Amino acid sequence: MLLHIIVCAVLAAGAFGNFTANTMMDNILRDMTIQIGNTGLDPTVVSPFNFKVKATGVTNRDFKANFTQGSLYGLGQLRRQGNCNYGIAAGELRMGCYVTLGSLRALMNADVKGDQISGKLHSISTSSNVSPQSFLLIELAGSRGYPARLIPMIMRTVTISTAVTQGKVDLGTSRHNEFVRQINDNLARQVASILTGKYSSVFHSVASRYRMP
Repeated sequence: MLLHIIVCAVLAAGAFGNFTANTMMDNILRDMTIQIGNTGLDPTVVSPFNFKVKATGVTNRDFKANFTQGSLYGLGQLRRQGNCNYGIAAGELRMGCYVTLGSLRALMNADVKGDQISGKLHSISTSSNVSPQSFLLIELAGSRGYPARLIPMIMRTVTISTAVTQGKVDLGTSRHNEFVRQINDNLARQVASILTGKYSSVFHSVASRYRMP
């Protein structure tokens, strides 16, 4: 009977800790919606990039894409995925929560050439969506009753899908797949940089207003 009571008490404490951590993270993320808007990060500018898809034979030529401008939307809409972990590590309280990146979407404009017989430069627009299965790990630490301290964010793999929404890219299947892959790789690097840079800076400021439970 005594063992049963102890086990129940431990489980109850763990459940309460998760609930408290979940609530705190949800409140921080709601505050982030406001702060991200106030700092002009939703949307945030995507840096220009360019790349080449090499010719595969005498019947085609090198395809060049120059993405001149773009914006990333949805930074203010990131939300918790699953329960947070909450406990003691290295002598202090620590909570860790996964946040889904499924709200993120990048819209880009580009000038391309090499996919037409004429070799003429033409414009396209693309839409890229981050998979809801892409996550950011956010960890907070500190002593009970004291301001929360943000641990450097850990970026998991960012999976992106891209489609041409205006204009047309006339490439064979393999070269079109390479075209999309290079867009996704470029955007994935930028998304990771934005989240661990600008977004993290704002999050640090917001989280420090909260006290560890």
